[in-house]
Amino acid sequence: MRARVAAGFVLMAISGLIWSSFGVFLVALQKEFGWSRGEISTAFAIFALANAISAPFLGHVMRIWDSRRIMGALALLLGGTLCGTALFVNGIAGYWLIFGLLGGVGAQCVSSFAVFAILARRIRTRLATSMSIADAGSGLATLLGLPLIQAVIEVHGWRAAYAVLGLLVILLVAAIHLLIFDAVRLDQRRSAHRSEVALSLSRRIRAGQWRLAVMCLAFFFGSASYHGLLTQQIAIFDAEGIAPDRAVWIASFGGGVIFLWRLGSGWLCDVVGVGRVITAATLAVGLTYVGMGFVMTGSQGFALVLYPLALGVGFGGQQVIMATAMRGLSPCADFPVNLGYGRLASGLGMAAGPPAAGLVYDFSGSTLAVVSLLAVASTAHVLTLLVAIIRYGAQLRRLNT
Repeated sequence: MRARVAAGFVLMAISGLIWSSFGVFLVALQKEFGWSRGEISTAFAIFALANAISAPFLGHVMRIWDSRRIMGALALLLGGTLCGTALFVNGIAGYWLIFGLLGGVGAQCVSSFAVFAILARRIRTRLATSMSIADAGSGLATLLGLPLIQAVIEVHGWRAAYAVLGLLVILLVAAIHLLIFDAVRLDQRRSAHRSEVALSLSRRIRAGQWRLAVMCLAFFFGSASYHGLLTQQIAIFDAEGIAPDRAVWIASFGGGVIFLWRLGSGWLCDVVGVGRVITAATLAVGLTYVGMGFVMTGSQGFALVLYPLALGVGFGGQQVIMATAMRGLSPCADFPVNLGYGRLASGLGMAAGPPAAGLVYDFSGSTLAVVSLLAVASTAHVLTLLVAIIRYGAQLRRLNT
């Protein structure tokens, strides 16, 4: 089991490096081609949406065919698109198509959705701990890998950096999926039996589709509020008169707390239960906005410590906690599919939250309006997650025994 968890950590590290390095490539591409930031950022939006929209389809496919071969093929697709970006991109349309569309689909091979679904196939005890350890790889890669990418770009150019990422994916990611991970597909008789039990209970309580819809709303609002905060926080601090170097330090401190909580939240889910961890995260979400409120009213002393601490605990373990909740609410055979829909909702939230916050500020000129919008989205995230756990948890727990 340790080899599988370690492999998941490596995959999430590569995932974090690919996602977080976009900002570094943005500067290099703008300097070489003169494209606007909006044009370049559109590629990231296409990448995120292609990754999100393809997740439910992949969840269904993983139950039918050998997921190792599927993921191996996606690794070749992702590695090929990264190398193709290095070799063939000379116009913005090519960047949108190769990196954005094809790369976004291929990136499923290193997505948390795929890693969590594969780990859940084999691991029966301490699953949340295993998922949190794997998920922490993305944070560590951001911390340690970005300087390396920047160094390659400075010495050899952005094309060499994309080629290095592509070769890393082709050689390492494909090998992990083919040689270390298990297939998600269940034994057909066991899968059929679980599906019959799930269908029977679903009809009895009429909750099958509703619980999935409620969880997808939790994924959407959670991602929208979290990414909205991350993208707007420094601008909000700047508007409130906090020096840029201090604002970056606060954001960095919050990133460290997110990494630690992401690492520990799964262990806590296994030890004290996901419901109590969600309660703690709910309180922290509230304190996040209390801290932000103190910052905006000029009481910045303790608030500048409270805000990043609360942000890390409230949002840092979001994906692990919600995946754990989804696992508890899903028959074993349905988990990859249901988590795929959750990934779709999360991706849509990621695409919607930051621009919505930016548009609200553009029209209102008020940081209070931005924070209020994100607070409403956070409240919706917490309420839908609590409804799913309280309403459906006890009734469906026996599906997984």
